Amino acid sequence: MKSPMLKVLVIAPAAIGDAMMLEPLLRRLREQHPDAAIDVLAPAAIVPLLWRMAEIGRAIPSPLIEGHFSLKACWRLARQLKREGYVRALVLPGSFTAALIPYLAGIPLRTGFGGAMRALLLNDLRSPDKKALTVERFVALAGRRHIDAHRPVDPPRLRTEMSHVRAILAKLALAPASPVVALCVGAEGGPARRWPAHHFAELAWNLAGAGYEIWLLGSDEDVETGAEIERLLAVARVKKSIQHGHGKTRKFHNLCGKADLAETVDLFAVARAAVVNDSGLMHVAAALGKPLFALYGSSSPSVSPPLSTQARIISLKLPCSPCLKRECPLGHFACMKDIHPQRVFNDILAAVHQRPPTPAPEKVRTETVPPKIAAPAPAAPKKEIAQQPPPVTAAPRAGQSSGFEFIEGLATELSSKKLVFPTSINITMRIRHALHDPNASTDKIVHIVGAEPVLSAQLLRLCNAAAFSMGGKPVADLHVAVVRLGYTMVQNVAISVGMRQLMEGKVHGVTPPVIEGVWKRSIRVAALCFVCAKRLTRINADTAMLAGLLHDIGKFYILNRARDYPELFNNEAALWEVVDQWHADVGEAILESWEIPEEIDLAVRDHRDTQRTHRGPADLTDIVTAADFLDGVYHAGKIQEMDWDTAPLALTRLNLQSESCQALLQETKEELGQFVHAFD
Repeated sequence: MKSPMLKVLVIAPAAIGDAMMLEPLLRRLREQHPDAAIDVLAPAAIVPLLWRMAEIGRAIPSPLIEGHFSLKACWRLARQLKREGYVRALVLPGSFTAALIPYLAGIPLRTGFGGAMRALLLNDLRSPDKKALTVERFVALAGRRHIDAHRPVDPPRLRTEMSHVRAILAKLALAPASPVVALCVGAEGGPARRWPAHHFAELAWNLAGAGYEIWLLGSDEDVETGAEIERLLAVARVKKSIQHGHGKTRKFHNLCGKADLAETVDLFAVARAAVVNDSGLMHVAAALGKPLFALYGSSSPSVSPPLSTQARIISLKLPCSPCLKRECPLGHFACMKDIHPQRVFNDILAAVHQRPPTPAPEKVRTETVPPKIAAPAPAAPKKEIAQQPPPVTAAPRAGQSSGFEFIEGLATELSSKKLVFPTSINITMRIRHALHDPNASTDKIVHIVGAEPVLSAQLLRLCNAAAFSMGGKPVADLHVAVVRLGYTMVQNVAISVGMRQLMEGKVHGVTPPVIEGVWKRSIRVAALCFVCAKRLTRINADTAMLAGLLHDIGKFYILNRARDYPELFNNEAALWEVVDQWHADVGEAILESWEIPEEIDLAVRDHRDTQRTHRGPADLTDIVTAADFLDGVYHAGKIQEMDWDTAPLALTRLNLQSESCQALLQETKEELGQFVHAFD
């Protein structure tokens, strides 16, 4: 009679780097028991990584939350595991809970290291060799109470499959035509383990300039760092345009938080090289045999180094390191800050140029097997390679400092969320806050509005426009105008007056008609939003008008702030590149600063997505998208030539087709004209 299959359960650690070290243990177990079922219990975040380990049978997500003990949850999980019939458990984490699970599950042989009162729970206790590497200690658990010092331990390795690589490239819309360098920006263990964002940005810029495509890789926790690097690169790109005119496009993709661990393995398979902090992704890249540049500061490579002969450890080996602290206890963070990007750049070029190009994705091998463990040698200093000064930190040429200061100042204002507004806007915002005060009477509102003569005149002008006059006598009383228009419309007019005043005055190097065109377009879009909301939806027309008015607010802010830096306007193309690059982020920051309602914020942010989909009837974003599009084709006189198959989806949700759209614009032509005239 055939004997029952041996079933082994391995309980994995929670950290990515430690989880990588269990892969050689799985292979050792497979050698000992070729027909065994080897399953791994791991935190849900680690499970995708286990899918890329060849010897695993099943990856079982653990419902337990790390750091939160629940006897009920442990008992429920143990009952589930008991039904599987495991005969042996190998417990890699050192916690009490990790040892309790196989004990409650009644697994006969329970192997693990001592400590944390685990002697009562494990019946095959081991004493870890403190001089051994983590991977060696894990593999030792497969044997019988000793580490086989005469047999080298194979380093971890991961498998990739072409179908998986193609899937993640398609998901992220990646089609690399140049060699890829992956930059892994995160690290567990605190900021002292992370190379500064501005260093990653400078390295990315130099590598992209040398012809490489750059992929930023990281988890959800690294999204903010990825965004900061992206911002710094945007600054560098604009500086380059100002200094040298438009140059070649530099390929850069911020993928932080966009791929799980298994997908990250597949992305690494495409990369030519990787730059990493001391992190879990460092061990992932090492397991794929990639040229690897590991940056060490507060931590030490002696405990868990990247196990690959392709790895180069970059460390300054300062007297104060490794301190093993989460934050620099001395405050200078020199162990990481003083690793200059130019050094890493030179090391990459020297190493990668000695290797054949990475094959195209369709030729990616299904499995990469690194060599036996060998201690990676620190990267030797290289001779400096002549390069252009890194744009992220380059000193500007004479006469350009003001332009550079403007860009850096703009970036600083956005990062700190401390936007600088002229007095006219600040007055407008005080009026807006008063309008939102539930205790403010109409008399008080009229008193506040009357203190701003331009706003008072605009309100009277609008109230007497045909669209609001109701056929009555002309209104000369501000109190009557406020009551007739309503508080929301008064608020909108106040904002429009503030915006208009932003545009007043001559900006050096930019013709007034161009500036005026930005303003007039905002008014036209606001009028179209008002008309579309009132005639086609149940959305408040005043709210729609405000969303249309603010849809390009970032451009107004940038042009106003740029007045203090006239040198920037010597290159009009560079100015408008700044506007195009930054106005969306600036606009979002302004709306947050002004505490604009979220639905308007979303409409301003998303209105350029012409293929946006959602459930339900047309919303405010659809209104702004449609108005922005219609103004473009209608004002240019091309509405009859438009290909309606390529029109924004928002038009469909508003039931606007060729004939109905032209009919709407024709019917409201006079109303739109009066509206624009009243606000202009």
